[in-house]
Amino acid sequence: MVFLYETNTTSLQQEQNECSNQFYSRVGLMRDFIFRKIYQVLIDWPSADIRTVPNVMHQIRCGTDEKDAKIEYQINWFIDCAETHIHNHRNSFDTFCLEGEYEEKIWEIIDEKDGTISYQFTRNPDNILSSAESVSGTLRHVASRYHFPGNKMHVNTQQFHSVTPIIGSEERVLTFLVKEKYTVPVDTFILNSKPYVDSLDDDMRPATKDERQDMYNKLIEVLTKNNTLYTIEKLSLELQ
Repeated sequence: MVFLYETNTTSLQQEQNECSNQFYSRVGLMRDFIFRKIYQVLIDWPSADIRTVPNVMHQIRCGTDEKDAKIEYQINWFIDCAETHIHNHRNSFDTFCLEGEYEEKIWEIIDEKDGTISYQFTRNPDNILSSAESVSGTLRHVASRYHFPGNKMHVNTQQFHSVTPIIGSEERVLTFLVKEKYTVPVDTFILNSKPYVDSLDDDMRPATKDERQDMYNKLIEVLTKNNTLYTIEKLSLELQ
């Protein structure tokens, strides 16, 4: 069996790099772009696509790029940014932190030929895991990155990570994502040092009425606090 981290990813990496270069050459002033996207979501709030991953986050799908339908925009507001499973993502993305902070831990399976075995679980689109597949090597935390307001991080599809809250940080994490949908689908996996994982209790569902209201209040707060061009007064006029 060929595992994700062993595959030749040259063409996929090239596609990711081209996506990032094209996006940043068009957008320029990122903060203004993000606030404009938030403003657009608020103007058309009744039709906003808001989803909840229970105990993890609320997501707002902000549509695709006007010039490239492969680029999607999304807002994530974390309920709890602690993720128990080590995983990769189907799409590479850039994440811009607006509020809160967390530590991202990056993991690799390192084979030192000592007989140690780790385990990989394929995660299908229905959030069902395959049986454990053994991989030679030890699952190790090899690096950390910190996400904080004003920071940008790139996460590619080959990167296995988990996220840990910063001790003492009380503000919930709010991020804006720029995602790239690929022409060739990318498989997603969970890694573990044991041949089992706890059951996945994170099936996405539509946000409830109360969750939508909480999300609306948060976005209004963001525009107000950052003193953007997209003022609440202007929004009120648009909604009349």
